[in-house]
Amino acid sequence: MQKLFDEVATLDRRCYEEFELTEDILMEHAANGMAEYVKENFAKNSKIIVACGSGNNGADGIALARLLHVDYDLNIFYVKKPKSKMALIQEKRANAISVPICKELCECDVLIDSIVGTGFNGEFDLDISTIIKQMNVLDAYKIACDVPSGYEFYADTTLTMGALKKSIF
Repeated sequence: MQKLFDEVATLDRRCYEEFELTEDILMEHAANGMAEYVKENFAKNSKIIVACGSGNNGADGIALARLLHVDYDLNIFYVKKPKSKMALIQEKRANAISVPICKELCECDVLIDSIVGTGFNGEFDLDISTIIKQMNVLDAYKIACDVPSGYEFYADTTLTMGALKKSIF
């Protein structure tokens, strides 16, 4: 039996307070874990698009893109421009090593959803809903970062970090 969690913010706080781990360290570990999955399952030079939102889920995706861009034909697709502190940090790091950015979705081998994570509640605006519908019809292997965005993204695989979330089962 595995333990499922309703929320993970409490676990994150424990990491910061009890173990003195930073948000940055946790994010790098999450990105490394996702990168290992991609490297184990997809050939080098595969075409990958990482769709990123403005918050920390988007930051996870940007960090992942930074780790993979040398070995893959990879582009970041910004669904929303980075806004959270961590997303801005990750964007700066990605820009410093020239991780490519695409302006629109196109055919790819792997599509990674890093638009919104567990902190999202509410509904998507029409633009984001339209983009997620476009993502769903692409003939690509689809990976969700932490949780499928708004549960509207149809992921083939969900790579969850920190703990298993009850909402994905």
